Amino acid sequence: MEINRVSESLFYLFMDFVSYITGGSTCIGCGSGTLSLPLCKSCQAVLRNYQSFKIPCKSELHFKSRCKICGKILVSEIDECSQCRENSSKKNAIAYFPLHSYRLWKKDLMYSWKTENVRSLSFFFAELINSAINSLKKDRNLEFDSIIPVPPRPGKINKKGWDQVDELCSILKRKYGFKIEYPLERYTRQEQKKLTKDQRINGKVSEYGLRLKKIEGKRVLILDDVITTGATIEKCAFLLKSAGVKEVYGMSLFMVD
Repeated sequence: MEINRVSESLFYLFMDFVSYITGGSTCIGCGSGTLSLPLCKSCQAVLRNYQSFKIPCKSELHFKSRCKICGKILVSEIDECSQCRENSSKKNAIAYFPLHSYRLWKKDLMYSWKTENVRSLSFFFAELINSAINSLKKDRNLEFDSIIPVPPRPGKINKKGWDQVDELCSILKRKYGFKIEYPLERYTRQEQKKLTKDQRINGKVSEYGLRLKKIEGKRVLILDDVITTGATIEKCAFLLKSAGVKEVYGMSLFMVD
């Protein structure tokens, strides 16, 4: 893993040099000047400082907590948000862990990464995911046997050359030592962002399938970049549980709320 850290340092030095001779870059968050990443140090700190997933005890009512199911930050509710409380259907994924709300300049940041192919952000986002998983070990006593990425649309990697979630998992494996498994596959080419809320929720499970009939592991973490309705993770969680996984959780960089 030490070699990977050296490689990453060399990559950022190279990016700094290229950015410097071409006039630098602009921070997506605040518009200030920056170099290799389109994020200044202050805006990087904002993303690193996400709300904890710790479940507060009764003596910590002052603690700003999250919904224990969907991970949204609670304002006036306790334990669960009103939406999760009203939804009585059984969840296939026990809980979601989104780091930030998908709002304002964070949308522009994702556009730069996914659409404009600013792949230098992949290292930074992998760092955020690693930090969040380590926090879950401390705050929730959660450890995962493996991380499972939401599979990309068929042909996406061949057409575009890469997939953002797949690249995150590659860095998490090489740099941080996580076990990554790829038991899921996707059949449809339709982009989730082009579907309505009802289409997302009521879509058939057959949009996704299993490469493996049996998956070893009692506790797995499904990783995606953005959770919109949770429908994708629910479908994937259903398949994983049918293959023998005992506990399924979901994590994302952002959540639409």
